Formats: sequence, structure tokens, C-alpha cells
Amino acid sequence: MKRTKGANVVWFLLAVFAVVAAWLAWKTLFPSEEQRIRARLDEIADTVNAPSADGLAKLADAARLASFFTGDVTIDPGAPYPTMRGRDAIVAAAAAAGRATGGFELSFVDVQVAVGDGGDTATAHLTLTLTWTNVQTGAPTMDAREVELALRKEAGEWRVAGATPVETLERPRP
Repeated sequence: MKRTKGANVVWFLLAVFAVVAAWLAWKTLFPSEEQRIRARLDEIADTVNAPSADGLAKLADAARLASFFTGDVTIDPGAPYPTMRGRDAIVAAAAAAGRATGGFELSFVDVQVAVGDGGDTATAHLTLTLTWTNVQTGAPTMDAREVELALRKEAGEWRVAGATPVETLERPRP
């Protein structure tokens, strides 16, 4: 039995569809380390951006936030802010700032990830934007900084081990 030209086109399209579906399934089931890091950064932003809660929910939020950092994390937010060392200092600073501002909106944009040769360290270059309401004026305030994150894989999860600002042509105003 001889195939017609139309049948060949249908089989070709079915084969292309099957290859694309297999590729998408592979990428979904087995994401790359870069995709895992990007997803982890999204989780951090979602945790920080969650509406403020009371009581035990705040404790749960603090514990969840702590899980994104290594125990020996060092965060240098840049001038005029002091360097923070340790997971507890990060969580305490975030809690205090959240009370003073009524909450934040955090986002990571222009994320570029480079995974180390061993697969258990990575560096992410990104722009971190933080928006909050100024409690004195009621006006929205935003700070955006270029940042380099050092990440380390611990217990199968990517955690932030350090953050340093990247010098830009224009310095942020304090």
C-alpha cells in the first residue's frame, strides 16, 4: 500500500509534535540547576512578598525565610547599610524592616546564573528591586541594585551563601 503525500505530512507533524512533547516533559521533570536556582529565587520573593500575618504564621514565615540562607551567610547591602552575617541576623533584619514599613515587594530581574564545576556552587548576577511604602509620607519607595549572589547547594537545596552589590555607573542615593 502506497502512502499519499498528505499522509506523509501528517506523520511528519505527529513526529515533530512527539519530539516537542518529549522535550517539554524532560525539561519539566528534570530541570537544570540554573532552572532550580531561578525557581528558588522566585520562592524567596514569594515568601518576602506574602501578606503579613499574625502570631504563629509570622514564626512560620521567619522559619521559611531562614531556610533560603546558609548558616554562615554574609549579606552586604551596600552603603549606607551595614553588612549582616548569619541567618539569624538576616531574618531579624527582615522582620524589623517589615514592621517598620508595613511590608515589601521584592523581585529579582535580569537573572544570569553560572553553576560551578562541581555542581554544588553557583553565582547569580541580578538586579534586586525592593519596593515599600514610606511610613512618613505614605509614598511608595523603590530601591534597585545590581547584586552578585553566591549560592551553595546544601541537603539538595540551593541556599544563598552571600550577596554583594555590584558597582554601577551611577551610585544609588541613600
